[in-house]
Amino acid sequence: MGKGYDSNFLGSTVPAVPLPSFSKSLEQDVLERETLSNNSEGRRIYRNYHNYTIVMSKSHRTALFAALNVDQSKLHQTDKTAGWRVDDAVGSENQLNDDYYRSNVWDKGHLAPDAAAGWGDSEEDRIAATNDTYFYTNATLQHQNFNRDEWKDLETIVRSWPQDGETSRLSEITGPLFVGTDTIQPEGRDVATIPAGFFKVVAYVSSGSGGKLESSLQVRCFVMYQDAASLEDL
Repeated sequence: MGKGYDSNFLGSTVPAVPLPSFSKSLEQDVLERETLSNNSEGRRIYRNYHNYTIVMSKSHRTALFAALNVDQSKLHQTDKTAGWRVDDAVGSENQLNDDYYRSNVWDKGHLAPDAAAGWGDSEEDRIAATNDTYFYTNATLQHQNFNRDEWKDLETIVRSWPQDGETSRLSEITGPLFVGTDTIQPEGRDVATIPAGFFKVVAYVSSGSGGKLESSLQVRCFVMYQDAASLEDL
């Protein structure tokens, strides 16, 4: 696996973009395993992949967020050589497998998109990074109309986010919003909550007009719900 998310990825001229912290109530839902990496407090909660890092929810068996670094200058269309699979480091009991996505309207929505995460210095690096996005730990229950329309449009916009400075780098943090009561229960499996929506935070460096001003950290935040209005237009 890769080294995961780098909070200093945007460079030394702007503040670091750290991984999210959790409220006391949410901390209790964070998955800890010996096979995961430490946070600053020594808790083994991080699962690092090529270019991104996740933290899993014990109750939802879905990532609470995926934090991704993107170097736009190294993005090339890359075909995956691996399909969706269970990540043994997280444990099969802690992630939603194909049973929850099969023969229904729910897509395996990438939190760290394959087209954005699959960058690297070589073709080998790009293939490895792309393949790393096809773990069930990086999937979330997204309605097919939402995943293939509104959410896809947002991912495309973010992946090609216009940069006005000398950098081609950005960092994004994406996660589900569990504020609804909709659930799914495949035969013989436990109930899973369907996210009501999703957030995405995008951070990048702006050098100002014509590059004459000091570099500054810019942040844009998006929240989109997979509600009736977003599902009826396909």
